[in-house]
Parts: sequence; structure tokens; C-alpha cells
Amino acid sequence: MVGILVAAAGTTAAILTGDSRWDGIASLLIAALLAGVAALLAQESKALLIGERADPSLSDAVIRIAARMPGVCNANSIATVQLAPNSVVVYLSLDFFDYMRAPEIEGAVINLEKQIRGTHPEVSAVFVKPQSVQFAKGSQGETLMSPDTVLREDVLTGGRRLTDLGRSAPGA
Repeated sequence: MVGILVAAAGTTAAILTGDSRWDGIASLLIAALLAGVAALLAQESKALLIGERADPSLSDAVIRIAARMPGVCNANSIATVQLAPNSVVVYLSLDFFDYMRAPEIEGAVINLEKQIRGTHPEVSAVFVKPQSVQFAKGSQGETLMSPDTVLREDVLTGGRRLTDLGRSAPGA
């Protein structure tokens, strides 16, 4: 739309003044505008081709959903990849309670995926890595997932321990 306005202004100025240089100036301005738009599109296309992190608010919301799921002892970390404007892949490292068996963990993961997709339809895939807190951290305390977010227990609960909030395992 801006290009049409510049072209109209250049043509009008050329007709009114009788000086055709105005038309040439308008053409150069349109070329600069097109070059700017092309650069912007190239930058966005590159980010989507390579993949970029999803919006941090999405990462925060997803890891909070995961941390509140029954059977999840700790949400260790999250990594996301934005594949398209409405397509995000989520990778979660979750610590499940030790008393849970494989079928129970599978059920928890299915419920987690349903809840995430129900509240965030842009999430196209969810991958969960069941992993205890000790194995989710390297020798220096760094996460092994290159996460968007690593939430500590006090961040999730406002300074209270999860066990104080009734999140402990049965019989613990």
C-alpha cells in the first residue's frame, strides 16, 4: 500500500511540475521499500527454517502444566522449537514419582499432552523424557537439554516446597 502511495505521489509531482525526475525518485523509494521488506522476510524465513524458541510465556505455561500433573515429582526443564507460526514442538524432562510403573507414566504423559494441546493448540508435538532430577543435571549442575526454562521448586510454588503443598508420593 505504501508503494502505491509513493508511486502516486511521484507521478502527481511529475505531472504538476513537468519534471520527470520526481517519477524517478519515487521509483528509487519504492525499490528501497521492497529491499527492506525482502530483508525482513528473509530474516523471518531463516528463523523458521532453522527453528527458534517459542514464546517464553508458552514455555512457562507448559512447564507449569507439567509440574502440576499427578505423578510428576518435578518438571526439570523444557525446550521448544517454533517450526511455523502455528506449530511448536515441546521437549520436556520430567521426574515421575518412583512408585509409578510404565503404564501409569504412559497414562500421565497422554493426559499431559491432552491438557497442553487443549490450552495451547499451537503445540503440534510433545516429547517427554522421564528423568530424575539427579540425571537431568550434569556434574556442574547444568541441564543436559539446552532448555528454554529450568524451573526450580521455589519458582513453581512461590517459595514453598512441593511436599508442603501435598505433592509428595503416597506413603512418603
